Amino acid sequence: MSSPVTTNATMTVCGVSPKIDHSYVPILSVFIGLAAIFVILRFLARLVMKMKLWWDDWFNFAAMICCIGFTTHALTLKAGGWGTDIWAVPWDNLEYQFRGYYIQVVIYVVSRLLIRISYILFYLRVFEHMARRLILITLATTIIVSLPLTITAFFQCTPVDYYWRKIHPDTHGTCINGAVYIWVGWSILLVNDLWVLFLPIPLIYKLQLSLKKKMMASVMFMVGVVITATSVYKFSLIKTFTDKSNPTINTVIMFNWLAIEIDLSVICACLPCIPVLFRPWISRHFGTSKGSNKYANGYAGPASHYAQISGTKGTVTSTTDPIDRIRMTTTIHQQLSEYNDSEANLPGNIELQTRPSKARANNSWE
Repeated sequence: MSSPVTTNATMTVCGVSPKIDHSYVPILSVFIGLAAIFVILRFLARLVMKMKLWWDDWFNFAAMICCIGFTTHALTLKAGGWGTDIWAVPWDNLEYQFRGYYIQVVIYVVSRLLIRISYILFYLRVFEHMARRLILITLATTIIVSLPLTITAFFQCTPVDYYWRKIHPDTHGTCINGAVYIWVGWSILLVNDLWVLFLPIPLIYKLQLSLKKKMMASVMFMVGVVITATSVYKFSLIKTFTDKSNPTINTVIMFNWLAIEIDLSVICACLPCIPVLFRPWISRHFGTSKGSNKYANGYAGPASHYAQISGTKGTVTSTTDPIDRIRMTTTIHQQLSEYNDSEANLPGNIELQTRPSKARANNSWE
């Protein structure tokens, strides 16, 4: 690969300065910072609610680790010349740069898979009694369509190190067509993303909730539309990204959007868990809404289902704030299922219904 060397000599003699694009430094730093804050708030919410961490939390945390690795490694590439015209990058640094691009792609596809699994596992926590089979099918489908593309990212060249050693004339190997791989792979994943994104919407609207609560929950899930929009926009960058004439510059904008996508994905997965942290502050400064109390939405913790429950006939007693002095007693003639802690995660003070369909309740207000 002698063209960069020749170009370097020519440009130096002519006094031409190389193009430098370090826009990724503030972009990656800001988004990884936001993602870290939301993950911390997610785990803090679990602590406040005294909820045990489940698989969706751990998959989200693993995706966060990948996001940190993506950003950290990208910033280390700056010293080697990433963001600078390739002809101005020292020859000895080029192999390091190409190996870095390979690592970035691998981290991206792994983090992307982890966060999608986290989404679906969260749905399983919240909607298990409504659509368990559908959610499990969605989980299996996501893994089936994502895993081959993830493995291909690892072994896109044969041998693997040919990806970054192909700059040497005496190195032999083959690589898949990068543009075709991205177009086909991302098209399949985009369809899967749309399904995962809109899956909870009809489930929310089946719940016996007010229109306001349904809209609030839908908006929380629909934040994922922004992530899908970034996926669509990335298709316009494929041609530049796969252009081998100046990869140290051409890859910058694509990696910017890859980082934004995975960081926003982690943030989106944390959003339903966070409102609980601010409910006491809202109640203290703006008062409580009608019928709300400290036991609402499982706020009393996982040890109780809003109050005391015993046997096949449960008596649920809930008292509003002392200032209201209203007491409600509900007798439920049904076999109650174990309370799912994650029901408290839905935003907008949403109360999910219990699983049994044959239920008869007598409500009396005193």
